[in-house]
Amino acid sequence: MLNKLLILLQLFLISQYNAGGDKEEIVNEVDPKLLSKNGEYRQNIQNAQNQSIETQESIQTEVNKLQGEIDKYSTSLNESQETRTQHATQVIEISQKLKELQASLEKELTIQKWLKTEADELKDYPRADFQQTPKWDKCIQICVTGSGRAGKSTFINTMRDIKDETTLINSGRKIAFAKVQAGEETTLVATKYKHDRDLEHEVSYWDLPGYGTSLHPQDGYLRKMGLKYFDLVILMTFDVFKDGDLQIMTELKNNDIPFVMVRNKVDETLQFYFQDEDLLTDEQSINKCIREIYKKIDKKEELDENQTQMHEKYIEKLNSLRTENPGTEHLYFISAFHQNQDIYETLELAKKIKKLVGENVLKRQKKDQELMNMTGTAKPPIPDLEDNKIRDENI
Repeated sequence: MLNKLLILLQLFLISQYNAGGDKEEIVNEVDPKLLSKNGEYRQNIQNAQNQSIETQESIQTEVNKLQGEIDKYSTSLNESQETRTQHATQVIEISQKLKELQASLEKELTIQKWLKTEADELKDYPRADFQQTPKWDKCIQICVTGSGRAGKSTFINTMRDIKDETTLINSGRKIAFAKVQAGEETTLVATKYKHDRDLEHEVSYWDLPGYGTSLHPQDGYLRKMGLKYFDLVILMTFDVFKDGDLQIMTELKNNDIPFVMVRNKVDETLQFYFQDEDLLTDEQSINKCIREIYKKIDKKEELDENQTQMHEKYIEKLNSLRTENPGTEHLYFISAFHQNQDIYETLELAKKIKKLVGENVLKRQKKDQELMNMTGTAKPPIPDLEDNKIRDENI
Protein backbone atom coordinates (compact mmCIF):
# COMPACT_ATOMS: atom_id res chain seq x y z
CA MET A 1 0.00 0.00 0.00
CA LEU A 2 2.84 2.33 0.89
CA ASN A 3 4.55 1.70 -2.46
CA LYS A 4 1.31 2.42 -4.30
CA LEU A 5 0.93 5.66 -2.35
CA LEU A 6 4.49 6.66 -3.28
CA ILE A 7 3.85 6.02 -6.97
CA LEU A 8 0.69 8.15 -6.90
CA LEU A 9 2.49 10.96 -5.12
CA GLN A 10 5.38 10.90 -7.59
CA LEU A 11 3.00 11.01 -10.55
CA PHE A 12 1.23 13.95 -8.94
CA LEU A 13 4.53 15.79 -8.39
CA ILE A 14 5.65 15.20 -11.96
CA SER A 15 2.36 16.61 -13.28
CA GLN A 16 2.75 19.68 -11.04
CA TYR A 17 6.38 20.15 -12.11
CA ASN A 18 5.51 20.00 -15.80
CA ALA A 19 2.55 22.34 -15.40
CA GLY A 20 4.75 25.11 -13.98
CA GLY A 21 3.42 28.54 -13.05
CA ASP A 22 2.30 31.61 -14.86
CA LYS A 23 5.35 32.76 -16.82
CA GLU A 24 4.41 36.45 -16.84
CA GLU A 25 3.94 36.36 -13.09
CA ILE A 26 7.35 34.70 -12.63
CA VAL A 27 9.06 37.22 -14.92
CA ASN A 28 7.49 40.08 -12.99
CA GLU A 29 9.00 38.69 -9.82
CA VAL A 30 12.52 38.94 -11.25
CA ASP A 31 12.22 42.52 -12.50
CA PRO A 32 13.11 44.15 -9.15
CA LYS A 33 16.41 42.26 -9.24
CA LEU A 34 17.23 43.85 -12.58
CA LEU A 35 15.98 47.36 -11.97
CA SER A 36 17.24 47.73 -8.43
CA LYS A 37 20.13 49.94 -9.60
CA ASN A 38 19.53 52.50 -12.30
CA GLY A 39 21.72 52.11 -15.37
CA GLU A 40 23.28 48.71 -14.59
CA TYR A 41 20.87 46.55 -16.52
CA ARG A 42 23.27 43.99 -17.98
CA GLN A 43 25.22 43.63 -14.73
CA ASN A 44 21.97 43.14 -12.83
CA ILE A 45 20.94 40.44 -15.29
CA GLN A 46 24.25 38.64 -14.73
CA ASN A 47 23.83 38.96 -10.97
CA ALA A 48 20.27 37.66 -11.18
CA GLN A 49 21.42 34.72 -13.33
CA ASN A 50 24.08 33.78 -10.79
CA GLN A 51 21.64 34.14 -7.91
CA SER A 52 19.02 32.04 -9.68
CA ILE A 53 21.54 29.26 -10.36
CA GLU A 54 22.56 29.25 -6.69
CA THR A 55 18.90 29.07 -5.68
CA GLN A 56 18.30 26.20 -8.12
CA GLU A 57 21.26 24.26 -6.72
CA SER A 58 20.06 24.83 -3.16
CA ILE A 59 16.54 23.66 -4.02
CA GLN A 60 17.90 20.60 -5.84
CA THR A 61 20.02 19.68 -2.81
CA GLU A 62 16.94 19.85 -0.58
CA VAL A 63 14.90 17.83 -3.11
CA ASN A 64 17.56 15.10 -3.15
CA LYS A 65 17.63 15.03 0.64
CA LEU A 66 13.84 14.66 0.91
CA GLN A 67 13.77 12.08 -1.86
CA GLY A 68 16.29 10.08 0.15
CA GLU A 69 14.01 10.19 3.19
CA ILE A 70 11.07 8.91 1.10
CA ASP A 71 13.24 6.10 -0.25
CA LYS A 72 14.20 5.18 3.32
CA TYR A 73 10.58 4.96 4.42
CA SER A 74 9.54 3.00 1.32
CA THR A 75 11.97 0.17 2.18
CA SER A 76 10.70 -0.35 5.77
CA LEU A 77 8.19 -3.08 4.80
CA ASN A 78 8.91 -5.27 7.86
CA GLU A 79 7.74 -2.60 10.30
CA SER A 80 4.48 -2.86 12.22
CA GLN A 81 1.23 -1.50 10.81
CA GLU A 82 1.39 1.40 13.27
CA THR A 83 4.93 2.28 12.23
CA ARG A 84 4.06 2.04 8.56
CA THR A 85 1.09 4.34 9.13
CA GLN A 86 3.40 6.85 10.81
CA HIS A 87 5.83 6.54 7.92
CA ALA A 88 3.02 7.08 5.41
CA THR A 89 2.04 10.27 7.24
CA GLN A 90 5.66 11.43 7.15
CA VAL A 91 5.90 10.60 3.45
CA ILE A 92 2.82 12.72 2.76
CA GLU A 93 4.34 15.65 4.67
CA ILE A 94 7.68 15.27 2.88
CA SER A 95 5.91 14.97 -0.46
CA GLN A 96 4.07 18.21 0.20
CA LYS A 97 7.42 19.89 0.83
CA LEU A 98 8.71 18.30 -2.37
CA LYS A 99 5.76 19.72 -4.27
CA GLU A 100 6.57 23.21 -3.00
CA LEU A 101 10.25 22.78 -3.82
CA GLN A 102 9.50 21.49 -7.31
CA ALA A 103 7.29 24.53 -7.92
CA SER A 104 10.14 26.78 -6.76
CA LEU A 105 12.57 24.89 -8.96
CA GLU A 106 10.31 25.30 -11.99
CA LYS A 107 10.05 29.01 -11.26
CA GLU A 108 13.85 29.37 -11.11
CA LEU A 109 14.25 27.49 -14.40
CA THR A 110 11.72 29.81 -16.03
CA ILE A 111 13.53 32.83 -14.61
CA GLN A 112 16.85 31.56 -15.96
CA LYS A 113 15.36 31.00 -19.41
CA TRP A 114 13.94 34.54 -19.46
CA LEU A 115 17.20 36.04 -18.20
CA LYS A 116 19.20 34.22 -20.89
CA THR A 117 16.85 35.52 -23.59
CA GLU A 118 17.17 39.05 -22.22
CA ALA A 119 20.98 38.81 -22.02
CA ASP A 120 21.18 37.46 -25.59
CA GLU A 121 19.01 40.31 -26.87
CA LEU A 122 21.25 42.85 -25.16
CA LYS A 123 24.33 41.34 -26.77
CA ASP A 124 22.80 40.80 -30.21
CA TYR A 125 21.29 44.25 -30.62
CA PRO A 126 20.74 45.60 -34.17
CA ARG A 127 22.63 48.45 -35.78
CA ALA A 128 21.63 51.98 -34.87
CA ASP A 129 19.70 53.94 -37.50
CA PHE A 130 22.77 55.93 -38.61
CA GLN A 131 24.70 52.65 -39.16
CA GLN A 132 22.14 51.13 -41.50
CA THR A 133 23.70 52.28 -44.74
CA PRO A 134 25.49 50.33 -47.52
CA LYS A 135 28.53 52.59 -47.08
CA TRP A 136 29.03 51.60 -43.45
CA ASP A 137 31.13 48.51 -44.19
CA LYS A 138 33.21 50.26 -46.86
CA CYS A 139 35.01 52.45 -44.35
CA ILE A 140 36.80 52.03 -41.01
CA GLN A 141 34.46 53.45 -38.38
CA ILE A 142 35.92 54.92 -35.17
CA CYS A 143 33.74 56.43 -32.48
CA VAL A 144 34.70 58.70 -29.60
CA THR A 145 32.45 58.38 -26.59
CA GLY A 146 32.52 59.15 -22.90
CA SER A 147 30.89 61.31 -20.28
CA GLY A 148 29.64 64.77 -21.21
CA ARG A 149 32.17 67.62 -21.69
CA ALA A 150 35.12 65.24 -21.99
CA GLY A 151 36.48 67.13 -25.02
CA LYS A 152 35.51 64.58 -27.67
CA SER A 153 34.93 67.11 -30.47
CA THR A 154 38.25 68.87 -29.82
CA PHE A 155 40.00 65.49 -29.88
CA ILE A 156 38.43 64.54 -33.24
CA ASN A 157 39.60 67.83 -34.76
CA THR A 158 43.15 67.33 -33.48
CA MET A 159 43.31 63.71 -34.67
CA ARG A 160 42.46 65.00 -38.16
CA ASP A 161 45.09 67.78 -37.90
CA ILE A 162 42.57 70.61 -37.66
CA LYS A 163 43.74 73.61 -35.62
CA ASP A 164 40.56 75.67 -35.84
CA GLU A 165 37.61 76.27 -38.16
CA THR A 166 39.11 79.29 -39.92
CA THR A 167 42.33 77.45 -40.72
CA LEU A 168 40.32 74.51 -42.06
CA ILE A 169 38.23 76.73 -44.34
CA ASN A 170 41.33 78.47 -45.70
CA SER A 171 43.09 75.14 -46.32
CA GLY A 172 40.53 74.02 -48.91
CA ARG A 173 40.19 70.59 -47.27
CA LYS A 174 36.77 69.10 -47.90
CA ILE A 175 35.99 67.87 -44.40
CA ALA A 176 33.79 69.22 -41.63
CA PHE A 177 34.88 70.93 -38.42
CA ALA A 178 33.61 69.34 -35.20
CA LYS A 179 31.84 72.15 -33.36
CA VAL A 180 33.30 72.97 -29.97
CA GLN A 181 31.84 75.08 -27.19
CA ALA A 182 33.87 75.32 -23.99
CA GLY A 183 32.22 73.83 -20.91
CA GLU A 184 29.13 72.54 -22.72
CA GLU A 185 28.08 69.23 -24.27
CA THR A 186 27.49 70.28 -27.88
CA THR A 187 27.06 66.82 -29.45
CA LEU A 188 23.42 65.75 -29.18
CA VAL A 189 23.32 63.17 -31.97
CA ALA A 190 25.92 60.83 -33.49
CA THR A 191 27.89 62.94 -35.97
CA LYS A 192 30.30 61.69 -38.63
CA TYR A 193 33.62 63.41 -39.43
CA LYS A 194 35.78 62.21 -42.28
CA HIS A 195 39.51 61.65 -41.76
CA ASP A 196 41.60 62.60 -44.79
CA ARG A 197 45.19 62.46 -43.56
CA ASP A 198 47.95 60.15 -42.37
CA LEU A 199 45.99 56.90 -42.58
CA GLU A 200 46.31 54.45 -45.46
CA HIS A 201 42.60 53.62 -45.55
CA GLU A 202 39.35 55.54 -45.55
CA VAL A 203 38.45 56.33 -41.95
CA SER A 204 35.53 58.13 -40.35
CA TYR A 205 35.41 59.45 -36.81
CA TRP A 206 32.05 59.54 -35.07
CA ASP A 207 31.42 62.06 -32.32
CA LEU A 208 28.85 60.40 -30.05
CA PRO A 209 26.75 62.21 -27.46
CA GLY A 210 28.08 61.85 -23.94
CA TYR A 211 26.35 59.25 -21.79
CA GLY A 212 24.93 59.77 -18.34
CA THR A 213 22.73 62.69 -19.40
CA SER A 214 18.94 63.03 -19.37
CA LEU A 215 18.90 62.77 -23.17
CA HIS A 216 21.31 59.83 -23.31
CA PRO A 217 21.25 57.86 -20.04
CA GLN A 218 23.87 55.19 -19.55
CA ASP A 219 21.29 52.39 -19.37
CA GLY A 220 21.01 51.04 -22.92
CA TYR A 221 23.66 53.41 -24.32
CA LEU A 222 25.68 50.69 -26.09
CA ARG A 223 22.56 49.37 -27.78
CA LYS A 224 21.25 52.82 -28.69
CA MET A 225 24.56 53.89 -30.24
CA GLY A 226 25.37 50.50 -31.78
CA LEU A 227 28.86 50.46 -30.24
CA LYS A 228 29.58 46.86 -31.21
CA TYR A 229 29.37 47.78 -34.89
CA PHE A 230 32.29 50.22 -34.71
CA ASP A 231 35.77 49.07 -35.63
CA LEU A 232 37.27 50.97 -32.70
CA VAL A 233 35.84 52.76 -29.69
CA ILE A 234 37.77 55.53 -27.94
CA LEU A 235 36.46 55.86 -24.39
CA MET A 236 37.28 59.32 -23.08
CA THR A 237 37.02 61.11 -19.75
CA PHE A 238 38.45 64.34 -18.37
CA ASP A 239 38.88 63.02 -14.82
CA VAL A 240 39.12 59.74 -12.95
CA PHE A 241 37.22 56.99 -14.73
CA LYS A 242 34.04 56.66 -12.67
CA ASP A 243 31.76 53.64 -12.17
CA GLY A 244 29.72 54.52 -15.26
CA ASP A 245 32.85 54.67 -17.44
CA LEU A 246 34.11 51.36 -16.07
CA GLN A 247 30.73 49.73 -16.73
CA ILE A 248 30.92 50.87 -20.35
CA MET A 249 34.48 49.46 -20.47
CA THR A 250 33.19 46.13 -19.15
CA GLU A 251 30.44 46.12 -21.79
CA LEU A 252 33.03 46.70 -24.52
CA LYS A 253 35.13 43.82 -23.20
CA ASN A 254 32.11 41.50 -22.99
CA ASN A 255 31.26 42.24 -26.62
CA ASP A 256 34.88 41.91 -27.85
CA ILE A 257 34.85 45.48 -29.14
CA PRO A 258 38.35 46.99 -29.65
CA PHE A 259 38.70 50.10 -27.50
CA VAL A 260 41.23 52.58 -26.17
CA MET A 261 40.91 54.51 -22.91
CA VAL A 262 41.89 58.19 -22.93
CA ARG A 263 42.05 60.72 -20.13
CA ASN A 264 41.81 64.19 -21.62
CA LYS A 265 42.60 67.55 -19.99
CA VAL A 266 45.50 66.06 -18.06
CA ASP A 267 47.23 69.45 -18.35
CA GLU A 268 44.55 70.98 -16.11
CA THR A 269 45.12 68.29 -13.48
CA LEU A 270 48.89 68.78 -13.65
CA GLN A 271 48.62 72.57 -13.56
CA PHE A 272 46.75 72.47 -10.24
CA TYR A 273 49.08 69.80 -8.88
CA PHE A 274 52.31 71.71 -9.66
CA GLN A 275 50.87 74.94 -8.29
CA ASP A 276 49.98 73.16 -5.05
CA GLU A 277 53.56 71.82 -4.92
CA ASP A 278 54.86 75.39 -5.41
CA LEU A 279 56.65 74.32 -8.57
CA LEU A 280 54.56 76.62 -10.77
CA THR A 281 53.22 80.13 -10.31
CA ASP A 282 49.76 81.16 -11.48
CA GLU A 283 51.37 82.86 -14.48
CA GLN A 284 53.35 79.82 -15.60
CA SER A 285 51.92 77.15 -17.96
CA ILE A 286 52.49 73.46 -17.34
CA ASN A 287 52.27 72.85 -21.07
CA LYS A 288 55.11 75.27 -21.79
CA CYS A 289 57.27 73.81 -19.01
CA ILE A 290 56.76 70.18 -20.09
CA ARG A 291 57.45 71.11 -23.70
CA GLU A 292 60.72 72.81 -22.77
CA ILE A 293 61.78 69.82 -20.64
CA TYR A 294 61.23 67.32 -23.45
CA LYS A 295 62.90 69.53 -26.02
CA LYS A 296 66.02 69.43 -23.85
CA ILE A 297 65.69 65.67 -23.35
CA ASP A 298 65.36 65.12 -27.12
CA LYS A 299 68.48 67.24 -27.71
CA LYS A 300 70.24 65.40 -24.86
CA GLU A 301 70.76 68.68 -23.04
CA GLU A 302 71.07 68.83 -19.27
CA LEU A 303 68.01 69.92 -17.27
CA ASP A 304 68.40 72.59 -14.63
CA GLU A 305 67.55 71.80 -11.00
CA ASN A 306 63.95 73.02 -11.22
CA GLN A 307 63.31 71.17 -14.48
CA THR A 308 64.79 67.98 -13.05
CA GLN A 309 62.47 68.20 -10.06
CA MET A 310 59.47 68.96 -12.28
CA HIS A 311 60.28 66.05 -14.58
CA GLU A 312 60.52 63.63 -11.66
CA LYS A 313 57.26 64.94 -10.18
CA TYR A 314 55.62 64.75 -13.61
CA ILE A 315 56.49 61.06 -14.07
CA GLU A 316 55.48 60.34 -10.47
CA LYS A 317 52.11 62.06 -10.90
CA LEU A 318 51.28 60.27 -14.16
CA ASN A 319 52.06 56.92 -12.54
CA SER A 320 49.82 57.89 -9.65
CA LEU A 321 46.99 58.81 -12.02
CA ARG A 322 47.31 55.42 -13.72
CA THR A 323 46.67 53.63 -10.44
CA GLU A 324 43.53 55.59 -9.58
CA ASN A 325 41.42 53.07 -11.50
CA PRO A 326 42.79 49.56 -10.94
CA GLY A 327 41.60 47.13 -13.59
CA THR A 328 41.39 49.67 -16.40
CA GLU A 329 43.21 49.18 -19.67
CA HIS A 330 46.33 51.21 -20.48
CA LEU A 331 45.41 54.87 -20.27
CA TYR A 332 46.61 57.55 -22.66
CA PHE A 333 46.98 60.94 -21.00
CA ILE A 334 46.45 63.82 -23.39
CA SER A 335 45.53 67.43 -23.79
CA ALA A 336 43.28 67.35 -26.85
CA PHE A 337 44.08 70.86 -28.07
CA HIS A 338 45.91 70.93 -31.39
CA GLN A 339 48.82 72.98 -30.00
CA ASN A 340 49.45 70.32 -27.32
CA GLN A 341 49.67 67.26 -29.53
CA ASP A 342 53.47 67.24 -29.28
CA ILE A 343 53.41 66.72 -25.50
CA TYR A 344 51.88 64.15 -23.16
CA GLU A 345 50.78 60.97 -24.98
CA THR A 346 48.83 62.25 -27.99
CA LEU A 347 51.40 61.04 -30.54
CA GLU A 348 51.56 57.59 -28.91
CA LEU A 349 47.78 57.43 -29.04
CA ALA A 350 47.73 58.40 -32.72
CA LYS A 351 50.22 55.59 -33.46
CA LYS A 352 48.05 53.13 -31.51
CA ILE A 353 44.96 54.14 -33.47
CA LYS A 354 46.82 53.76 -36.77
CA LYS A 355 48.02 50.30 -35.70
CA LEU A 356 44.51 49.18 -34.72
CA VAL A 357 43.10 50.50 -38.00
CA GLY A 358 45.67 48.46 -39.92
CA GLU A 359 44.80 45.33 -37.92
CA ASN A 360 41.12 45.90 -38.62
CA VAL A 361 41.74 46.23 -42.34
CA LEU A 362 43.63 42.92 -42.33
CA LYS A 363 40.71 41.25 -40.52
CA ARG A 364 38.29 42.57 -43.12
CA GLN A 365 40.47 41.41 -45.98
CA LYS A 366 40.73 37.95 -44.42
CA LYS A 367 36.98 37.81 -43.93
CA ASP A 368 36.38 38.90 -47.53
CA GLN A 369 38.82 36.25 -48.77
CA GLU A 370 36.98 33.57 -46.79
CA LEU A 371 33.70 34.81 -48.28
CA MET A 372 35.15 34.69 -51.78
CA ASN A 373 36.43 31.15 -51.20
CA MET A 374 32.97 30.05 -50.07
CA THR A 375 30.80 31.85 -52.63
CA GLY A 376 33.13 32.88 -55.42
CA THR A 377 32.29 36.55 -54.78
CA ALA A 378 33.81 39.18 -52.55
CA LYS A 379 32.99 42.62 -51.19
CA PRO A 380 34.62 45.61 -52.90
CA PRO A 381 37.97 46.44 -51.24
CA ILE A 382 38.13 49.27 -48.73
CA PRO A 383 39.14 52.28 -50.85
CA ASP A 384 42.41 54.00 -50.02
CA LEU A 385 42.72 57.75 -49.54
CA GLU A 386 43.68 58.44 -53.15
CA ASP A 387 40.38 56.95 -54.33
CA ASN A 388 38.67 58.92 -51.59
CA LYS A 389 40.13 62.26 -52.74
CA ILE A 390 39.07 61.64 -56.33
CA ARG A 391 35.54 60.81 -55.23
CA ASP A 392 35.33 63.96 -53.10
CA GLU A 393 36.45 66.16 -55.98
CA ASN A 394 33.65 64.75 -58.13
CA ILE A 395 30.94 65.45 -55.54
